Amino acid sequence: MNKSVTFFNAKLSALLFFLFAKMVLSPVVADELLEDFQDYTFDDSLLFGGGYGDNYLSRFNSKSDIIPGQYQVDIYINNTYFKRQVIDFVDSGSDKIFPCLDINFWHETNVISTYIDDESFEKAECASPDSIVRGVSTQFDSEKLRLDITIPQAYLQQTPRGFVDPASWSTGADYTF
Repeated sequence: MNKSVTFFNAKLSALLFFLFAKMVLSPVVADELLEDFQDYTFDDSLLFGGGYGDNYLSRFNSKSDIIPGQYQVDIYINNTYFKRQVIDFVDSGSDKIFPCLDINFWHETNVISTYIDDESFEKAECASPDSIVRGVSTQFDSEKLRLDITIPQAYLQQTPRGFVDPASWSTGADYTF
């Protein structure tokens, strides 16, 4: 009987020590891993030949950099799924890449026409979304291919959920039985 109690006490103390060590050391190890991850960089000198160009790998050193081009993205407006569309991302020249959204896009999103700056489309082929509609912000997650657009509620026409614009209706197909 004494052996079983001693064995149980030894197992219990080992379990308590393990739990204590896990509670105390886990945050320390997690912080060290986070610091190591933040210090990790890609070195362009590792690529030999191939014509990759300068700074080919260094774009991966920061989370927000994407390459200008076309991406098929899921568009969310005010955290509500809107649609999937191919969007052209353009470099503004000031190291900022923004989505190129045409005037039809802004009408599809039910933005009231008075808040859309039509002059921006006349001046340039593509303008940043915040210059077209004041107060709009965009955020692109390249890992999820998700474009979040935040539009002030006061700028949106009030429509019921699931509303389909009559301009989008189709007559359907003619069938006879």
